[in-house]
Amino acid sequence: MALMTLKLWELKDLAIPMIIILTAQVIFIVLFVVFFAFRMLGKDYDSAVMVSGVTGFGLGAMPVAVANMQTFMEEYPASPTVFFVITGIGTIAIDISNSFLVTFFLNIMT
Repeated sequence: MALMTLKLWELKDLAIPMIIILTAQVIFIVLFVVFFAFRMLGKDYDSAVMVSGVTGFGLGAMPVAVANMQTFMEEYPASPTVFFVITGIGTIAIDISNSFLVTFFLNIMT
């Protein structure tokens, strides 16, 4: 219902800022995974699969990370350790830390 009542023409002024933000986010996540994450995770096959998950998580959410890893592993061998680590950290640690951060910043703003 919310999408049906959305007036997209009222959002046209936000198109350029959203494109700039999206471009900056993509550049940052690519630099992060190439120069930091892949090296810190060990420069092996598991780290390559993990980096695909980190990229999905950085550009979207946990389902995007899982979809990236599944797509990566359709062509290459499976890595069950990576699914445990990425989904465990993504769903548990990130959600818990987000709840504390959101509460903290809401308390600051009010």
